[in-house]
Amino acid sequence: MIRIFGNCGLAIAFMSLLISSSNADIVFEADFEAGAVAADTGTLSVNFSTGGNNTVAIVPTSTGSDVLPEPLLFGENALLVDDNTSDTNFAQITLDFVQPVLLTGGNTATFSFDALSRRTGTNTNRTQFVTGLDSSGSEVFQFVLSDGDARQRPRFATAADGIQSFASNPGNFFHGADSTPASVNTGAFAQYELTVDENGFDFQGINQGGVTFTDTGVSLFNGGSATDIASIVISADRGTTNLTSGNYYDNFFVEGTIAVAVPEPSSLLALLVLAPMAMLKRRR
Repeated sequence: MIRIFGNCGLAIAFMSLLISSSNADIVFEADFEAGAVAADTGTLSVNFSTGGNNTVAIVPTSTGSDVLPEPLLFGENALLVDDNTSDTNFAQITLDFVQPVLLTGGNTATFSFDALSRRTGTNTNRTQFVTGLDSSGSEVFQFVLSDGDARQRPRFATAADGIQSFASNPGNFFHGADSTPASVNTGAFAQYELTVDENGFDFQGINQGGVTFTDTGVSLFNGGSATDIASIVISADRGTTNLTSGNYYDNFFVEGTIAVAVPEPSSLLALLVLAPMAMLKRRR
């Protein structure tokens, strides 16, 4: 990359070496308070695999009893992604960061969000996969929002072993309701937070009943290490049961350390040598 500094016309070449910025950077954020299916930072997209009676909308939250204290609450609006047709449709929500977040050198990425399942006509909540992808599109981690049965327990998945239980799995971790109206009860949801480093991730959550759930040192998807995260994809496993399903989401937030370019030593030397020459030339 070539950058031109000031008016002296001095070109300084930058090397490809990346170092981390000194402070955590917000690389994705979406709270839907503006009433649009869009991110405040980064890019959000929602796509269904096929057509059908699908809903992607911003819906107002209820003013009912708030079981959890601030800030564990939905805001004024939430994102509804709903499939109200018994077919094999499934939604894919993609959160593209403004820049990849570094995981090496002691850096971490923190991802948090609120979720509530909308189970239409059945007690079985379909499994939702939350997958972090690196800058090359490879899987970094896979968090399972719900284990696909009526107890709605979060889990994780790896390429080698599939869906697995956390070390301390609760008996129940309810985060949804059986009703069908497109509105949110702020007392029935869960907040999740994942902190990811180059070798694994830590998880913590709290549901509407005040049940907390944590685990640390969870394996990454491919069982090895990772260098960065560039996006997160939330997708449903519909299986072969053709069930209707839907979820509400709010307060997506990702922060971490982005990579910045630094000048190579030879370029710095050139600057020291050529800058005085350029100044002398301007004086003539």
